[in-house]
Amino acid sequence: MKNKYVIIVAGGVGSRMESKLPKQFIEVNGKPIIFHTIEKFYQAIEEINIILVLHPDYIDYYKELVSNHNFNIPCTIANGGVTRYHSSLNGIEIVCDDSIVAIHDAARPLISAKHIQDLFDAAEVSEFVVPVVDVKESLRLIDDSSSNVVNRSKYKVVQTPQVFRSELLKESYSKGYKNLYTDDASVVQTESGRTPTLIIGEEQNIKITTPVDIVIAQYILGEEKN
Repeated sequence: MKNKYVIIVAGGVGSRMESKLPKQFIEVNGKPIIFHTIEKFYQAIEEINIILVLHPDYIDYYKELVSNHNFNIPCTIANGGVTRYHSSLNGIEIVCDDSIVAIHDAARPLISAKHIQDLFDAAEVSEFVVPVVDVKESLRLIDDSSSNVVNRSKYKVVQTPQVFRSELLKESYSKGYKNLYTDDASVVQTESGRTPTLIIGEEQNIKITTPVDIVIAQYILGEEKN
């Protein structure tokens, strides 16, 4: 059986949250968001290797949170980088060969353990998988002179975790940074020429970005305990 890893990227500062504290450290239902996220992966796969990529300025703060909350799920800490690409790369460098690797946003604590298991199972068959959900709103394409309706059925909203075979992930990240990268799947697809297997995601697996998202997270996480 292949080793399983999750790289949880928490290197941001959360400027859109209207909070001095990065969003991954904001408490929801009695514990920091990042702890909820870690717990989901541990619940899904108990033997998983968890790599936590943190902004260097917040590593000591995270360790204080671990102590204060008696949080005992083991994690390996890596330094966050200048960009998301470099943060992921710092986590990837810790991963052993012949592994399956998920890369996930720390601010997505609402994913279910079942969905995590399904994504890892899919990656056993495919080289890399990406969860997506349908676009619900109407879309318009804006240019210099006009705006035009587009067919939303041709678009998908991309989520994490994106899950990869370690060899493909490492080879793709060895090519160096390019401005066109938007997520980890875009790195792998650009550098390897391979197309991801798209898996139906979960509507509740939102990325907590604004204060409204905190309210949603409080409700969903509260319901999970009931």
